[in-house]
Amino acid sequence: MTSPISYIPEPQERAYYEGLFQAADVKRTNNIGGGEAVQFFSRSKLPMEVLKNIWTVADQPSTSSLDRQKFAVAIRLIQLTQNGTKGQGANLATAPGVTLRPAFLEGVSGVTIPLPQPAAAAAGGGPPPAAPPQQQQQQQQQQQAPPSPNASIRSGLSSAIPPPPGSVASGYAPPSAAGGSVAPGPNNALVPQDPYSMTPQEQGRYEALFPQYAKPDGFVYGKEAVELFMKSGVDAQALREIWNLTDRPVDNRLDKVEFAICMHLIVCISKKNLVAPQGQLPPSLRALKAPQQQAQ
Repeated sequence: MTSPISYIPEPQERAYYEGLFQAADVKRTNNIGGGEAVQFFSRSKLPMEVLKNIWTVADQPSTSSLDRQKFAVAIRLIQLTQNGTKGQGANLATAPGVTLRPAFLEGVSGVTIPLPQPAAAAAGGGPPPAAPPQQQQQQQQQQQAPPSPNASIRSGLSSAIPPPPGSVASGYAPPSAAGGSVAPGPNNALVPQDPYSMTPQEQGRYEALFPQYAKPDGFVYGKEAVELFMKSGVDAQALREIWNLTDRPVDNRLDKVEFAICMHLIVCISKKNLVAPQGQLPPSLRALKAPQQQAQ
């Protein structure tokens, strides 16, 4: 079973995280609801769909509100996304030697709440120069740039992974460039949704890879699947869980739709910082398999 995600701020981050929590907790209830969250997290300038995914991951077990522990997970995920990287394991760690800029929330970070010092500076070393917010945003967009369209399909999984939400290729323009900040409304509230839903475009990309790995009988078997799925960097236990959730009823092989579902779940874990679903496929992915099961 996949461990629940948690994040404990580093000593030099604790005052910053507490300050952010106090700024977001405008009702002073020590819990942040969806309305407060959408107003506060939109300062990160991340697309609303990304923020919805972050809310869903952080609000576990689901209570439709964030306490300090859940809020810390949300801020950490915002930080990772803004830095164009992903967390490792259930504690959202980064690889040794990787230094991240703090989560940046416009009008708050470095304005009403001081930014945390880097670990080296907190230990007595000099802090590295901080990039201005506009430069930081440009760097984030560069870090999140989509793979080259000329990349060979033989790269397997990497060629099927869509550009991260919020990248230049997604067409997202920062709210400030669109004429104002994001205003909360009925269409962008941070309400629980199915963050694992797969668009037809994504399904088409995954299914385009299927013939390369399928046997003449039209199915992908374990050996070929392992060779491809391991390229994602997702740990073997999570890959087994994905296979077991998708291969139902069990026949130890994947058809085209099941292959696309597996690919999509791997992308959700490796690129969107989501956790592996537990017990059964998410509703949107189960719906894709329903016509097949009814035909059997």
